[in-house]
Amino acid sequence: MCKLHKTELHQLEQKFKLKFLDEMSQLAEAIYKTFKPDKLNYELLGNRDAHLHWHIFPRYKKEKKFNQPIWLTNKKIMNAKKYILNKKEADKVILRIRRNLEN
Repeated sequence: MCKLHKTELHQLEQKFKLKFLDEMSQLAEAIYKTFKPDKLNYELLGNRDAHLHWHIFPRYKKEKKFNQPIWLTNKKIMNAKKYILNKKEADKVILRIRRNLEN
């Protein structure tokens, strides 16, 4: 998350912006290696709070709405128990992402 109080990517100083984008790209690569999706969707937000932050969504062709924004997915599906990780499962995923960040 960018802690600078900016709402738009173009508002960042060039050097900071390049580092910001590079770090996001590194994280996206680690997420890609971890989840092996068909596609990654990126969303850069700052609407609610004046700071920029990314949402990176692994997407799979088997999804019913693969060609549509993730936000159009039914909330019941998004909140289905099979998609909610318990602490132990979440810790395993975090560890996998961290390992992929190091590679």
